[in-house]
Amino acid sequence: MNIMEINMATAQDYINDYLTNSSMNPSDWDVYWAASDMIDFMTANNIEDYDDVPADTFTEILENNAN
Repeated sequence: MNIMEINMATAQDYINDYLTNSSMNPSDWDVYWAASDMIDFMTANNIEDYDDVPADTFTEILENNAN
């Protein structure tokens, strides 16, 4: 388990890192709202690690926040 505090800054960093490592440009996404949606999902489902968000859910969050 990752020992990263769940907050807006770390969620945005996680998403930016994911996009960059996937050869996508973070400016093509509304990273702030994607991070907000991810935190809401994690809170509602008692998930404490970004890596534990199901891949399909993570993809849906990103798709819903594309610019």
